Amino acid sequence: MFSPGLSDGSIRNLLTFDIEDYYHIFYRNYLGRAVDPSGEVVMCTDLILEILDEFRTKATFFVVGKVAELFPQLVRRIHDAGHEVSSHGYGHVYVNRISQGAFRDDLSRSVEVLLGITGVRPMGFRAPQFSIDHTTPWALDILAEMEFRYDSSLSPGRNPRGNNGRLRPHDIVTSSGIILEIPLSGVSIGGRFLPA
Repeated sequence: MFSPGLSDGSIRNLLTFDIEDYYHIFYRNYLGRAVDPSGEVVMCTDLILEILDEFRTKATFFVVGKVAELFPQLVRRIHDAGHEVSSHGYGHVYVNRISQGAFRDDLSRSVEVLLGITGVRPMGFRAPQFSIDHTTPWALDILAEMEFRYDSSLSPGRNPRGNNGRLRPHDIVTSSGIILEIPLSGVSIGGRFLPA
């Protein structure tokens, strides 16, 4: 996913996948139950890998650390196929519902698991449910501090650092350095931005 532009000024299309069980957050937030990722995430991701291979296409996979821990062979297959493996946090928790310390701990655990499996430190991060918003401007500082090169969590219009509806990748200056923001793709309808 990194390097969104080409030297000739053309745009590179970016393809990403969040590797998680879709019901993970639902069970926790609405039923008050924690559930572990299931084999369904492996089956679905394997189908995605087959399709990408058929079309000789590479993508970025934002992997939940708990999924990686339970299914390390899946993460190895993603990495060995030449795709980028990046972080989707460890516990798949909303960034805007935890403290700065809890975010740093969750992120560190995710990096440790992914690095241990692939041998490559993840460069990118995507917050679960795109939960970096106006209440969490510190999250980008922590990402830069922890040497992430880019973030892909912000929906135009919700940027905690004044994105002002930017749809293209752009640098954000933090207290710990510069981080590239690659905002969500989407469309503006009736003055509202809807992520795609």
